[in-house]
Amino acid sequence: MVLRPADSSLAYLRLGPDELRIALLMMIYVGFGALATFAVTFVGALAAAVLGMFAGPLAGFLGFLIGSAGLGAMIYAGVRLSLAPAQTFAERRLVLFDSWALTKGHFWGLAGAYLLAAALALIVLLLAMMLYSGVSAALHGGSLENAMRNISGDMSTLGTYFTPATTVYVAFSSLLNALSYALIFAPGAVAYRQLAQHGVGDTFR
Repeated sequence: MVLRPADSSLAYLRLGPDELRIALLMMIYVGFGALATFAVTFVGALAAAVLGMFAGPLAGFLGFLIGSAGLGAMIYAGVRLSLAPAQTFAERRLVLFDSWALTKGHFWGLAGAYLLAAALALIVLLLAMMLYSGVSAALHGGSLENAMRNISGDMSTLGTYFTPATTVYVAFSSLLNALSYALIFAPGAVAYRQLAQHGVGDTFR
């Protein structure tokens, strides 16, 4: 919707090379994230153990600081590389690290936009689930417990799980997830469009 507004048929839904490239990109980034998490955890634990021989009671605190620094580095790298999906989509090629140069000098603006988008998505999800829970409870004699039990269903087989109540719930939650993804990913697409138009180094607005 942001990068190719003219392609509006089928409500912008597609399944083709662009989507496959983004799926591959996300799989690669998930792998990088898992490796980075392991490295930060391992280094933090190792540092705490080594410092324990010298710093005594302060070892745990120092290990916490090292782990926090590693987590901060992961967040920083994630924000700096966050435009890769939009860039991959816009340029019709797999882009892994080009986003690093594009986001130079724009970390705080991007981080704030992502935080705000996540907060808005969370608010939408909570309000929608509250509304859905209220309607479900009303349809089950005012009992929210009975409504939740009916929604959870019997997971022993597909036939017993996909009752009318669970089918409606799955469809509703899928729609909510799609809306939340749109809210979360839209800032990156808008930021990429603006930075690509004005060039690297311009002030992020």
